[in-house]
Amino acid sequence: MQKETITNQLKADLQRTAGNRQKLVLLEKIFDEYYSYSFNDAIDYAEQGLQLAYVLKDTIYQNLFGIYKAKTLLRGGLYPEAERTIMAVDTLLLQDTKFEYYHTLTALYSLWADYCRGTSYESEYKEKAQRYRKEGINYLSTDHVDYNFYMADYYQATGNRTLARQHYLKHIKTVPENRHTYAMACYSLGYESGQQGEDEQEIEYYIRAAISDQLAINRESAALRKVATLLMERGTSDAERAEHYILTAMEDARFYDARLRTLETALDYPTINLTYRNLTNERHKMQKGVIVFAFLLALVAIAFCLVAWWQNRKLNDRRRKLAYSNSQLEELNGRLNSLNDRLCYTAGCREKLAKVFIDHSATQIIRHEKFKTLVKRKLTLNRTGELLSEISSYKQSEEDASFFLDCFDNAFLELYPTFIDEFNALLETGIEKRHTGKLSTALRIFALIRLGVTNTGEIATLLYLSPQTVYNTRSRIKAQAIDKNDFEYNVGQLCPG
Repeated sequence: MQKETITNQLKADLQRTAGNRQKLVLLEKIFDEYYSYSFNDAIDYAEQGLQLAYVLKDTIYQNLFGIYKAKTLLRGGLYPEAERTIMAVDTLLLQDTKFEYYHTLTALYSLWADYCRGTSYESEYKEKAQRYRKEGINYLSTDHVDYNFYMADYYQATGNRTLARQHYLKHIKTVPENRHTYAMACYSLGYESGQQGEDEQEIEYYIRAAISDQLAINRESAALRKVATLLMERGTSDAERAEHYILTAMEDARFYDARLRTLETALDYPTINLTYRNLTNERHKMQKGVIVFAFLLALVAIAFCLVAWWQNRKLNDRRRKLAYSNSQLEELNGRLNSLNDRLCYTAGCREKLAKVFIDHSATQIIRHEKFKTLVKRKLTLNRTGELLSEISSYKQSEEDASFFLDCFDNAFLELYPTFIDEFNALLETGIEKRHTGKLSTALRIFALIRLGVTNTGEIATLLYLSPQTVYNTRSRIKAQAIDKNDFEYNVGQLCPG
């Protein structure tokens, strides 16, 4: 994305620029961006620059773009074409680009020698590369940004590894990490470290070279390919990373269309791929074992879950039964509490009713004693007339009777609040209450029968009635009963509990 942003901006500037001289400068900048990134684009813009230089008859740019085109062709593995192109450059017109010219020839024959490795042509190309290297070093300026790199390359080719290493180390300290020569210097240091048996430094420098290639945004992946090879040599634990790196290097080589790099990467790939496949197969076997083991564990877990479910179900059934039993016990307890409350209430009402009769009896006893005392005194004083007059007075007795009957009605209805309704249910036509809290004479008679007082004389005495009145009322009400034979027995059974 960064590369495309840069190149698109330069292309846009090229379209807007009207001056041919400015176009030459922009074409050179675009070429520099594509040189290590895209072979076809680099060739295309080098060709455009070369044609425009011929149109303008600019010999400097003619030679410069000729060298650029040759550099790109040899980078793509087209060595004969690169040789023809570089030989077409007029060396008499070269000024500040002589070192670039000789360095391109050096790179051409060095790479061609590598390509022809093992043949009779290898030594021929190596000799040419060395001749041009020695010629070109004479034109290398000490102010050149890559001076230390090219000096290190020269000393390495001539066999002075100590000086070569010193210049490589100086170079990586003085140039930015995203410069292409930084990556090349690290690559060479990695190679030298490997020759000296320094394994850790070897892979470190190759990794730094690979990182530099990424930061420089190019498709140069020789260092990444070397890292993949070293990782594979270290063991199968890094086989996955090695596979990823070698595939990336191959993709970069195909993208750039570099034939030699593609071939070199293709030679390394089978070994790495085979190791990676073996590792993958081992992992698959292990994964299958893990899956089988996990399946068995799952079956065991399911079995435990089923057992736990069954036990839980039984436990829930027991809980439900226990809850049902508890609810029944609570209901029964509620009933017992209710019955207890009713018994307490009934006991209180009965005590109240008993108190009415006790109070009435006490009142009668006191009155009887007073009356007895009065009679004695009147008889002693021979006041028989006054005594007869006192006996003839019933006013005080009626008041006492009314008070007693009111107390009896209240106490009985508190004890048996449903007595009237249940009593009416025994009759063909019901007896209505006179008003709230009061019983009629007939209801009082049968209320006493409910309490167990069945003797007519006793009832008459308690209710201040004559025996005949009580008898007549009992007979009249019984005549209205639905079940006449067992009427009074049924009255005794009213309001149970």
